Amino acid sequence: MSDPRRYLQAAQHLDGTLRAVEDAERALQQEQQQLSNSGQLFPVKSVELGHEVTRYVGDINATFAPFSAGATWRGKLIPPPRGGGRR
Repeated sequence: MSDPRRYLQAAQHLDGTLRAVEDAERALQQEQQQLSNSGQLFPVKSVELGHEVTRYVGDINATFAPFSAGATWRGKLIPPPRGGGRR
């Protein structure tokens, strides 16, 4: 017969492991929230199925900020001729 104390120890070990995983995930989410407001992107490299994969964590607006500054264009808009004919 199996010893009930061993089952209890295994269950407590599993509970402790699950709590540690939850704590690590919570800490990771807090770190990602802080990075998302930092104004920068940070590369995170990992190996998946033998390939190096780069993911970026941080403020996505940091990438597009130079392009969203608002373009200024000066010129004259010439409408097409009416009636579809030549002038």
